[in-house]
Amino acid sequence: MAVLNVDGWLNLPTVRFCDVSPAEHFYRHAIRFEEMFTELVLPLRARGSVRVEAQLTEETATQFRPHLYAFEDVALILLEGIYLLKRDLRPYYDLSVWIDCSFETALARAVARAQEGLSPEETVRAYRTLYFPAQSIHFVRDAPRAAAGLVVRNDPSVGPMAGADE
Repeated sequence: MAVLNVDGWLNLPTVRFCDVSPAEHFYRHAIRFEEMFTELVLPLRARGSVRVEAQLTEETATQFRPHLYAFEDVALILLEGIYLLKRDLRPYYDLSVWIDCSFETALARAVARAQEGLSPEETVRAYRTLYFPAQSIHFVRDAPRAAAGLVVRNDPSVGPMAGADE
């Protein structure tokens, strides 16, 4: 199995952030999906093996760094990350899973992990003014929960488990 996370495929801050329509811009430019699928996911899916050096980055980095992906005899690819259920990406998946989590719980978890290197106040501001509005655009345009083959509750405040009300 190959476990792949989209986080390394972020665009650099100068590309993914913009003061004009910041949520819309982030939704459209946060992740380099075309590169990720062309260089890594689709060749791995087609051949079951891949050896490719990709240019990845971290949330707060200002430049890319080389990262070697080397997989052999892969029968299962597990992709994890934001916006993977955009409509144009869905044909690539045999199964998709939506992890249900409220914005409130996501924010509490983000503050606790301080992943982006921000203070708690800066984290709250970033999530409320950028990340959650961008995610809301994803909800409206792509209906990711409805498109998923499986919905898993990862937050007790979200409601019944998958399948209970569907």
